[in-house]
Amino acid sequence: MVKNKRLVAAFLALLLICTLFFSFFFVAAKSNHDCVDKGCSICQEIQFCIQTIRSISTVVTATTTLVITAFFLVRFIVPIVQRMIIQTLVSLKVKLTN
Repeated sequence: MVKNKRLVAAFLALLLICTLFFSFFFVAAKSNHDCVDKGCSICQEIQFCIQTIRSISTVVTATTTLVITAFFLVRFIVPIVQRMIIQTLVSLKVKLTN
């Protein structure tokens, strides 16, 4: 089951990279076309590709920010908070005998 999830995740990542790759090159190839009117299908396709690239880059930026923030919290903040915990005799499990 875990292997299937990894395979699906790898396939989706490859699909995302191909979408970005082909959208970018379509915009680059068709940017200097001869536009015939306001309802030009190539212009509409270029706008759709640009919108797709922006949407995917926004998601990637948000995910990267979340991962970096989580790493920062786990790496630096959690150890500081753990050191701030007040140590008492009970927490140190000191046996109080006469």
